[in-house]
Amino acid sequence: MTDEAERVANALKPPKCPKCGAEIDHLHYYAYELQRADFWVFDSNTEYDNWESLAGDTKGEPDYDCPICGETLFHSEDEAEKFLRGG
Repeated sequence: MTDEAERVANALKPPKCPKCGAEIDHLHYYAYELQRADFWVFDSNTEYDNWESLAGDTKGEPDYDCPICGETLFHSEDEAEKFLRGG
């Protein structure tokens, strides 16, 4: 295999999790966000309805975790994207 062919082949492989070594093609994203809902009280129960996520209102840093081992790998979208693109 030529150097160029090897470089292309390696670029096509999914990245490996630096914690567990698994090949991964995506990350799990976790963030606390502000939500709004209607809260109803009925005879013997309660219910939340009409959930709405209020965009842009997150609290703290988001986590980008390995979908295999669950370890947090990144806290920014830029870092997560760079990793998944092989950079």
